[in-house]
Amino acid sequence: MSENFSVAQTRNNRGLVDHRAGQYSRAEQETIIRYDRTEGTASLWTADVGQARRWVTKGYGVQALSGGWACAVPKRALSFRRLLPKAGRA
Repeated sequence: MSENFSVAQTRNNRGLVDHRAGQYSRAEQETIIRYDRTEGTASLWTADVGQARRWVTKGYGVQALSGGWACAVPKRALSFRRLLPKAGRA
């Protein structure tokens, strides 16, 4: 069962409280973005409390799940930028 996740409910004087602290190493705090050509939304899931906080700040309907946070967003909210070579490199 999931619970609604909001900054107001989970904030203290130091920021977002992560009740899963210590559960995952930094390498395991992954973020997954899934979408396909038939749906108009993308499914987002993360084990990173910082990423979940950014989604809440942007107004996404984030839900706390066992082991992480999830939400769905319109695919048009995703943006991929061109990777440019660093200055001085060809």
